[in-house]
Amino acid sequence: MSVGDPGEVAGVEETPFNPFHHEFHPEGFWQKFRFYVLGVILFPLRFLLASIFLFLMWPIAALRVAGMTEEDLSRSIRQRRTILHHLIYLLSRTMFFMCGFHWITIRGRRAPSSEAPLLVVAPHSTFFDPIVTVVCDLPSVVSRVENLKIPVIGALLRFNQSIMVSRHDPASRKKVVEEVKRRATSDGGWPQPATIWTWKGNGVLKVLWLTMSQFFINLEIEFLPVYNPSPEERADPALYASNVQKIMAKALGKPATAFELMGDTPVTPIGHLKVAVDPKIWEIGKILKKAGFSFDSVQGLIDLCLEGVCSRVGLEELAEKLDIRQSDVISRVFNYFHKDSAGMIDFREVSLVLAAQDATRSAEELAKLAYDLFAVCDSDGCFLLSADGFSSILRSLLGTPPSDSGKVYTELLTHVEPRGLTRDGFLGFAMHHHCYRHLFLFYLRPPASGRRKPPSTQENGGCAGKYSPRNQRKLD
Repeated sequence: MSVGDPGEVAGVEETPFNPFHHEFHPEGFWQKFRFYVLGVILFPLRFLLASIFLFLMWPIAALRVAGMTEEDLSRSIRQRRTILHHLIYLLSRTMFFMCGFHWITIRGRRAPSSEAPLLVVAPHSTFFDPIVTVVCDLPSVVSRVENLKIPVIGALLRFNQSIMVSRHDPASRKKVVEEVKRRATSDGGWPQPATIWTWKGNGVLKVLWLTMSQFFINLEIEFLPVYNPSPEERADPALYASNVQKIMAKALGKPATAFELMGDTPVTPIGHLKVAVDPKIWEIGKILKKAGFSFDSVQGLIDLCLEGVCSRVGLEELAEKLDIRQSDVISRVFNYFHKDSAGMIDFREVSLVLAAQDATRSAEELAKLAYDLFAVCDSDGCFLLSADGFSSILRSLLGTPPSDSGKVYTELLTHVEPRGLTRDGFLGFAMHHHCYRHLFLFYLRPPASGRRKPPSTQENGGCAGKYSPRNQRKLD
């Protein structure tokens, strides 16, 4: 790779495997025939029959926990009203049979809860995946708290004493961990709690249609041997989780990745940063485009910032500058950006995010613009990028917290210029750094423009070491 504009590469590589994203599109004559022709015949019939059995479970599930106090429900009720448990099991299996899951192939041996108190299921690709709970005799599951509001589903989650988690509340996730530990160490007093990976993919109707338009569905569930942690893994839970992930990935024939969820956002570690796989700036662009915002006006807004005319703005001034009248749209855009103590946002950040939406703007041009917007002139007449300016760039484009961007900034400073980043230093970070260059070359390229393939994911700190042009020439 030559040291020019690394963003200009012939051929665009495919986005790498993302375990949080699964979509299916019918291809070929027979797949499309089943989808468009058989679906019209089989879908209504199967959907009606499955719905009947699903709604039959509603009163039975409610009856199972009727009259029980919170104290009663804090203990396992598996041995109480067992006839209702068996009825739910029978109805569940019949419902899935009506959907097309006629046979289920089981490989391996399911260990009892006394041997393996926790069951991890992967990958979670559609809402049909709870069929695995039928095979496992309806264990307790970890589920989103929002699911309690769904008719029937909420009753079934209460029925099997599910552990509910809010993805937006760190305190909730901590409570879930404590509850899972409590149940897992109950010496068989609780059934196996089951956890499953989250997903993003085809919509509800498409998944239903794709599934119910088949004559039958081949389903195979494999139980892997119980994995007991080593002394090293007991001391380092992250190591234990990583090794379990690798074993499951190998069994699935998929690569293990360093992706993880922060709230409901899939992220991947890049050096000291955790970068959203799909940065939220693209969502900002979509809602502005839908609201009728003219992206032709972006360069004029950028010029105002470069001339020092625009600085900090409030909600009403932002609406005026963007010429957006829909209050809900402008509120969403305004709330994306960091607010100061007076409730104002930096319009330079807004201009940079708008500039990033332009697929014709190269990665290097975006990096140069970011530097020009946030670099300040010191007493010696030198333009340098401070830690605050660097933090503003990463925060607005990637949502990076200041603590993480501060680590990267410290790493990039050189002994030659310890007061701040020069233009060449910032462009070296954005375009040539062996790790961080992928931020601008991949993650900050508009999805519609095509993206270069990013690197294999790095562990935190995996890009440690100061950047230097000499080291970069060796890498390129």
